[in-house]
Amino acid sequence: MVTKALKGTQPPPPERPQGAPDRRRDRRMRVFKSASILFDGGYSAAHCIVKNLALGSALLEMASVVGVPSQFELQLDGVRRSSKVVWRNDRFIGVVFNARGPVAVGP
Repeated sequence: MVTKALKGTQPPPPERPQGAPDRRRDRRMRVFKSASILFDGGYSAAHCIVKNLALGSALLEMASVVGVPSQFELQLDGVRRSSKVVWRNDRFIGVVFNARGPVAVGP
């Protein structure tokens, strides 16, 4: 029965190979937060889940990454961050933030 429930699900992104250097500048914290990917000047949006977060980067999970551009604004907890995709697969996107600090979203 468990096998049927897991059928069609995809594994998380690949782990870093043993012995490979970790290039992350900041320590990531595991989170599970709803966020929005905004693009086309804010006229288009896609829902995502932030799986882990650092000062300069994040891991996002989506139902499908098709149509998500290589640069966008990530809106999380009332804060927008200009983001650039550094890798992706069919459900996950790894991004770096173009600026180290968050930008508050106005009312």
